[in-house]
Amino acid sequence: MTGSGTEADPYVITTVADLQDMQNDLAAYYELGQDIDASATTGWNAGAGFVPVGDWLTPFAGHFNGKRYTIRSLYINRPTTDYVGLFGRLTGSALNVNIEGCDITGQQYVGALAGMLSQPTNYAVQNVTVSGTITATGSYCGGIIGDVYEAITTDFLVNCSNSADVTGVNYVGGIAGNVRLGTTD
Repeated sequence: MTGSGTEADPYVITTVADLQDMQNDLAAYYELGQDIDASATTGWNAGAGFVPVGDWLTPFAGHFNGKRYTIRSLYINRPTTDYVGLFGRLTGSALNVNIEGCDITGQQYVGALAGMLSQPTNYAVQNVTVSGTITATGSYCGGIIGDVYEAITTDFLVNCSNSADVTGVNYVGGIAGNVRLGTTD
């Protein structure tokens, strides 16, 4: 990746391997430099696919700007894993990205963008579109975010849309499966 990971000089992601490498610096600034073909993730990790960036203990606290580019065919098959999505747990921001034709399966806290959005700030997630299939073998499953935790603002999910099929046991929604202590616009 080019860039230094700062706000003035973000890392520029141009491959699906670069996308996975966000796990190496969870507090940096990133942006997409082009559309990303993630179809190769179907063969990664013995069929489990992409590893969600960040988890409950070490969330993604950085900033991701998709620059209106598209991530196509992201595959994650982790039916016994919690916090599943492009980001496992997001405490930073993710903006301006299309996730198209995804196939994402997790246990609890499952969403195409993030399994959990925790303590969001204003406009933490905006201009995100999703299509494909998102499945939770347990609870908290949403098209974009599985669970929003400790929301203290009402403007954390802005201008987002989902046309993916979303399936789970409890707390299932088209945009977010569950929102605690807040509302969505």
